[in-house]
Amino acid sequence: MEKSAASLRSIDKIVFDPFLTDPITCLKRCESALKRGATRVGTIYKKSGNTTLLITTFKEGQVIVEKEVNIEGIDAKLLTDNVNQSDIFKNVDSFTEKLAPQLLKAGIEVSAFNIKLQDTGTRFSTTSTSGQVVIAAFSFLSPTYFDLCCQYKGKDLVYYSSTKAGPLRHSGDVVTDNRLLHTLSLEGSDIGSEITPFITGYKGTPLRRFEEHRPVVVVVDHTTKELVVVRVPLDQATLGDNTLCAPLVGRLGDRGTIYWEVLTNACVGTGSVPSLTAASRASLERARNSTPDLATFERSIQQMNSHSDPVPTSQLDASALQTDDQHRHVSLKKRTSSATRHS
Repeated sequence: MEKSAASLRSIDKIVFDPFLTDPITCLKRCESALKRGATRVGTIYKKSGNTTLLITTFKEGQVIVEKEVNIEGIDAKLLTDNVNQSDIFKNVDSFTEKLAPQLLKAGIEVSAFNIKLQDTGTRFSTTSTSGQVVIAAFSFLSPTYFDLCCQYKGKDLVYYSSTKAGPLRHSGDVVTDNRLLHTLSLEGSDIGSEITPFITGYKGTPLRRFEEHRPVVVVVDHTTKELVVVRVPLDQATLGDNTLCAPLVGRLGDRGTIYWEVLTNACVGTGSVPSLTAASRASLERARNSTPDLATFERSIQQMNSHSDPVPTSQLDASALQTDDQHRHVSLKKRTSSATRHS
């Protein structure tokens, strides 16, 4: 076990996502972190029933598997959370049903939308027209809750009581049946600008306390009629006692397009709006600076649509990994309810 712990300490980044189950996707996530400057990146999967750490690095321009280490016995809470895919779908389904009237007022008829779970380390695009909701988040109010916020162009913040920055508009608090809904919309556009959505625990509540809430950020695509769900990581290695998490970054394109990247390593920090710590602002700035330019985003989306070649799998044993449908769609049902800040 000493060797396992030493292997963990030798890694710059750990890419963990419970939905990474096929070898090609695992290596692509590692490649993304390596390209951001990490020297050695690990990812975790099950091999022959054992929890295995896969350590990757770059060699001659390619991702290679440096070694595989059995980490059975390492406290799983350091690397994983207890959230699974089914829990997330059920939670999003439940919230959207309860908040259907409020979402309808915001231009989202939930019965017409499907849910799509988006992997970490991936890029995608959404489209909307001026005034439509582009991002949503929801939380139970009791015993405490988290807020959806967004940074615009690396400086201005929008949140429940400061609702405008550039084209960004925040809904303020929308409350129904002990549930809090926050949405962000765009009035017009500012092509090329970066936006960084994030959540913060109310009054500095550590986000790990919201494990039962299954916190996510939902990105709305009005053209494909999809609610694209980006999960907030809750494992101790990523989150610790932090109160802020930005799981993705976006860049505004033309014709209502927004390009998104789900961060391989989510941006975390402390404090809550408007009193973010200097470290949190620096963390958000790093996330913003990692946002690809428009040309890079457009190429990525084109390559994805044309089925680009996968990353070499090197020594990875593909048969050791279980497969899963990582883009399962769930039909939503419309229901009724009604709607005032909870202190």
